[in-house]
Amino acid sequence: MYSFEQLHTAAKIIRADGVDGIQSASRLVGRDVALGMLILFLRLAHNETRGWPDSEDTEEKVNEILQREGLLNIIQYSPTSGQGIVYDGNDVTHIVTVDKMYEPESAQGTHLGMWLQGPNDYRIIPAGPFPFRKAYDEMNQAHEEAREILLKRLRTNP
Repeated sequence: MYSFEQLHTAAKIIRADGVDGIQSASRLVGRDVALGMLILFLRLAHNETRGWPDSEDTEEKVNEILQREGLLNIIQYSPTSGQGIVYDGNDVTHIVTVDKMYEPESAQGTHLGMWLQGPNDYRIIPAGPFPFRKAYDEMNQAHEEAREILLKRLRTNP
């Protein structure tokens, strides 16, 4: 459950940055909520009169933007391990790791259960367009934060 502050902050990010704000908003309220906010924002932006009903081609135009920006694909990743998978809605297409920034590898032949073993702290964010640069940046930031928290715990409880 998200606080009103998180929801309002995510909405402000989407309103200010549009498609470019999806990673930050996803971090606050999850991919589905952030994507819903973006879809509403794009629908309103497409409908010049802001009246009801929407223009007939609104859904088609919004879907074109989402597809072009790679926002229908997702990355499921663990901030602790720094590993993840790219999922296109039908199949897992790539494996990703913060150790190889911006270098996604084909998931073909990878045993996904073994790849994602470890901490069960998964997050899901939009993948964005290949090679998933914005998602990598988000993964890297979350990985660094998880590492700092772990190091702080180790220092206080040796």
